Amino acid sequence: MMTMTARRSRARLVLIPTITAVLLLACAPSTPAARPSAPSDVVAPTTPAQTGPTRVTFGINTDLTNLAGKLDTVAVTTAGNVEFLANAPLVVVDPQGRPQPRLATQLPSRDQGTWVVNADSTMTTTWSIRPNAVWHDGAPVTSQDFIFALRVYTDPAMAISDRDPERRMDRIDAVDDRTFTIYWKQAYPWANQLTLRQLEPLPMHVLGALYDGGDPQAFQNAAFWTSTDYVGVGPYRVSQWTKGAEMVFRAFDNYFLGRPKIDEIVARVGNDPNAVVATVLSGAVDLTVGFALGQQGAAVVKEKWQGTGEGAIVSTPTHTRYVNVQQDPTKAGLPALRDPRVRQALVLALDRAAIAEVVTAGAAGPADAMVSPIDPLFPRVQQTITRYPFDATRAMALLQDAGWTKRGDTVVDSGGNAFQLDLRTTATTADNVTQRNLMASSYAALGIQTSQSDSRIGSADQEFNANFTGLNAILTPIDVPKGLLSFVNDMCPRAANFWRGSNSGCWSNPDYERLIGTATTSLDDGARTDSLLQALKVMSDDVGIFTMSYNTENIPVRKGLFGPGPRWSAQGGTTWNIHEWTWQ
Repeated sequence: MMTMTARRSRARLVLIPTITAVLLLACAPSTPAARPSAPSDVVAPTTPAQTGPTRVTFGINTDLTNLAGKLDTVAVTTAGNVEFLANAPLVVVDPQGRPQPRLATQLPSRDQGTWVVNADSTMTTTWSIRPNAVWHDGAPVTSQDFIFALRVYTDPAMAISDRDPERRMDRIDAVDDRTFTIYWKQAYPWANQLTLRQLEPLPMHVLGALYDGGDPQAFQNAAFWTSTDYVGVGPYRVSQWTKGAEMVFRAFDNYFLGRPKIDEIVARVGNDPNAVVATVLSGAVDLTVGFALGQQGAAVVKEKWQGTGEGAIVSTPTHTRYVNVQQDPTKAGLPALRDPRVRQALVLALDRAAIAEVVTAGAAGPADAMVSPIDPLFPRVQQTITRYPFDATRAMALLQDAGWTKRGDTVVDSGGNAFQLDLRTTATTADNVTQRNLMASSYAALGIQTSQSDSRIGSADQEFNANFTGLNAILTPIDVPKGLLSFVNDMCPRAANFWRGSNSGCWSNPDYERLIGTATTSLDDGARTDSLLQALKVMSDDVGIFTMSYNTENIPVRKGLFGPGPRWSAQGGTTWNIHEWTWQ
């Protein structure tokens, strides 16, 4: 096994080219000033904000395909940062994980009778909309906008990225213009916490006639979704959208929580890792959001800013890196991947600790499950699941049990055909590519031949992305247990669901589905916990997917900008409180 010293040496080797390129691209550092602000200093202002027009420019690593989250194909990690500008969910979650009403006046409560659980486990939750909430065109937000949204989000003809939790809802009835009741088909523990991308309203007065026209393609391809025509209810309205380059937003004067303090927000697209670091160091952007900077880029910026007073890095453990294994026989994948012994061997062949050391620049370690190390449940998870420490000898033994042998330096089947495996990832961040390269090296050392391919960004590429043949390495927010619904059979991307779905390897296990169903529906805390542990055990035994490492979101914030700070890991978007940001 690679020693820690060797891992750090490898990490330095990976970082050297990046640092060299950044030093060539970035401007010279400014004269040292006051000591850098600590991350906690970035959260709350202590002096009055500056007067006059203000602007914040932030970097994102990819453009959006849609301003409405449910119809967007970009992961919430990136898209949420823009969606929070134009939209407003009923509820947001603060950095401590506490739900707070946003568009809603208050959270439904069983004590107050606004959350009712029936004997048959069906439920109702009653919501009230803030009385001063209006759309960007000045029309009031009403109960009908939520009724209309549910129709769209549950319409099988619509290409919706995620139908949860709307698929659990039976209907919505209006109590009055500003109050509505959701009728739930089953118990749902988070029915009073409808956050980003969960039943966000749609302006029926703008879209209703188009939807009723009966042409799903015309509805989804309308200019409304991807231009300055967009009408949202958030703190900012889009005023310019240059595809692939930048989006410009202007403060909405009639935002229901008060006019935002920053007048203009510019979201600038850039996915070259060296260029992103250079824009931060040169001052071309005031911060980056999501994973635009990346782990290794953050290490470079932190080193350059040390002692200069230029800014601070706000770090939040938010994601798990994991790998989907293609198990759908209709997608021309490698038949051997449907054998759990082969999947186990593929995990054992990877020194995930060494890979994590390099990919995260030493910021995070390997992961055995999609549960954060700071989660109180973490020790019980580690005791329950099956773990796969690096063991190339055991990996080869499992492959031999499955009918594969070593011929020279190559793993082959009984017919002499080489074990060939395609490795796919989203290449918009350098960290993903680094991880893929290290995985390829590990498999080559075992005798497995690999090729490498990139996922594509865009609604037209969903079929391509779903039809990978080997392994697909991506990230997912740490959201236990709700996030584990991503791996049920219904989330397998197929033509019937427009090739959208988070279970891209199409793993299907009835025991897992039953257990995760209980873990996400029971109102009994103990029953949910027990079912979650057993579901994770099934996932690890069967290697439905496998985890690689934890991932930290690193946000470089320029000195003087107050507001960006840590966020709740399951809620995509550093900009969840952007209406409060201010310059000092």
